[in-house]
Amino acid sequence: FAGDLPRGINGGYYPVQVRSIWRTGALALPDFPLLFYIQAAVALLLRPFTGDAARAILLATQTTDAVLPVLVAIPILLLARAWVPPTRRWNLPAVVLGAGLAATANPLALRMAGDLQKNSAALGLAMTFVYFADCHGRNPRWRSALGALASLGLTGLTHLGVFGMTLLLAGAMGAAAIPGG
Repeated sequence: FAGDLPRGINGGYYPVQVRSIWRTGALALPDFPLLFYIQAAVALLLRPFTGDAARAILLATQTTDAVLPVLVAIPILLLARAWVPPTRRWNLPAVVLGAGLAATANPLALRMAGDLQKNSAALGLAMTFVYFADCHGRNPRWRSALGALASLGLTGLTHLGVFGMTLLLAGAMGAAAIPGG
């Protein structure tokens, strides 16, 4: 939070897009819009506290870059709870701790979280899709189907690469659900 621009390969790109949303209601450069609109909303909420539009935009982009990637832990925890049998729930903290250590010890994951903010934000949505799709596969209900469709759509509004990966996961999950698939 000390620097003038958010960290990362293209840290200045995010404030440019958010400022454009504030000024015109649209992105300055064609891109997938969800993260930028979230950042614009956060900046709007922060502006009364910063007194300066530029500072509010920078603080909003830095805050969302720090908070949104971490939210991937929620669907991962929910998946771990769903996949660990109730008789082995004592093992759940070890599963979550192991997944957390694997993520934080992985230099590629850290690089993505630090430099590729849209990718990182979309990963949480992709894992939310996996959670809802898994729930729907276990016990089909309209809420889980709606959650899967909504998280898939939001992933598509955030990042093309992660959306493509999520579609591949959806195909693999669908093929695994077919008898003999």
